[in-house]
Amino acid sequence: MVISNTAMTGDSPLELTSSYAEMTYQRVGSGVQEPRAGQLRAAPQRKDSKIMIVDDDDLIVRCMCKQLEQFGHQQFVTTTSGQEAVELAVKEQPDVVLLDIMMPDVDGLQILRTLRVTPATRFTPVLILTAATDSETKQEALKLGATDFLGKPVDASELGLRVRNLVVVKAHYDQLQDYKVGLESEVARKDEQLVASRLEADQRYRAGKAEIAVEVLHNVGNALNSVNVSATMLQRILQQSHVGSLEKAVRLLYSNLNDPVTFFTQDERGKLLPEYLIELSAAFVAERHAFTHEIETLQKHVEHIRTVVTTQQRYAGVAGLVERVKLDELMDDSLRLSSFSGTESDTEIVKEYAELPDLLLDRQRLLQVFVNLIKNAEDSMQSAKRTNRRLVLKTWEEDEQQLYIEVADNGMGIQASDLQSIFAHGYTTKSDGNGFGLHSCANLLAELGGTIQAFSDGVNQGAAFRVELPYAVAE
Repeated sequence: MVISNTAMTGDSPLELTSSYAEMTYQRVGSGVQEPRAGQLRAAPQRKDSKIMIVDDDDLIVRCMCKQLEQFGHQQFVTTTSGQEAVELAVKEQPDVVLLDIMMPDVDGLQILRTLRVTPATRFTPVLILTAATDSETKQEALKLGATDFLGKPVDASELGLRVRNLVVVKAHYDQLQDYKVGLESEVARKDEQLVASRLEADQRYRAGKAEIAVEVLHNVGNALNSVNVSATMLQRILQQSHVGSLEKAVRLLYSNLNDPVTFFTQDERGKLLPEYLIELSAAFVAERHAFTHEIETLQKHVEHIRTVVTTQQRYAGVAGLVERVKLDELMDDSLRLSSFSGTESDTEIVKEYAELPDLLLDRQRLLQVFVNLIKNAEDSMQSAKRTNRRLVLKTWEEDEQQLYIEVADNGMGIQASDLQSIFAHGYTTKSDGNGFGLHSCANLLAELGGTIQAFSDGVNQGAAFRVELPYAVAE
């Protein structure tokens, strides 16, 4: 393909046949999609390129400017002083520097050396102009970072082509710098997102742990209340005990040991004493039964507290650890840490656990999810004011590929319009809710490669939450 480039002065067009020139000088046609920010693309045409010429001969400088104008270049920065060359290059930021190597005041190689250690000009292309033909000078210039060479006397066509090529190099370098800045900005943005994501995950984990802690405290608090009730009952039984009556009867009997026959046959108190002792014996039996019942209840509540605390301690580790887990035990632990583990719960709990092998699961995070779901089920059934509350926990697997866990209740149910938005952050139907629980569950499961869905036939029809996880058997 032949690309025609017409000089700004109106002279005859210069025919450019180089594929490099095609890549550089072709214009982007209409309808071409612009690349995304930070995406590398072909360098645009650089007609606004700035050329700097450093030569002690002012006539040569003006001559090269005229020659380069024939190639469309219009902006020139020139100097005949080697001493001001570097300062001028830093100030003007040219696209290409044409540098005479034989300068009277400062050696051209020294200027080149300074340009290459100055950050603002380190990568600016430098075309060395030299009449020297020895290889040592060229090698030294190359070592110092010269980009190209052009012998004197200067050939106009060769000058135009070499400058054009160096303008292309500079354009691509500038574009790479822009691309680098874009990439750095993108990396910084991704880093910020990663930090924010980790912070959110940590907040979700802490919130989940806090919610479990609240449930544990609530559970233990209920048990302690029951312990207090049992202790009060025991105290009342002791205060109302018939032991004092027995003591009086024994003292009466002891005072009449010298003549017991007369006491039991003639004394009215002695006549009534046997019947009184029989009634007292029955009262003692009732007291013993009451004592036994309250002691058993007290032991039951204390054992419940011990179980809850032990369960909480077992789950006090660090989240993110995948370990061997028995799923049915995990579900039972979720119950123990929820209000349903109370000894006086009036909810029917149905466990439909499939026979599954030990699985590789994140015990900590799943506990947070299931405690949250069970607590929501409890709240829903309380709001519905049902007397026949029913909670169903179900587990199964399909084709040894997917694991399913479902928590279902017969509570308030969910409106059809809410089923899709119920997992959104801040969405809640509770007057005292914060919309964080189910959103947190969805995010935790997403981190584990799982999903959660809600099902309901409508208001007052109950609801089911189904968790789907990868099925991974522990070897």
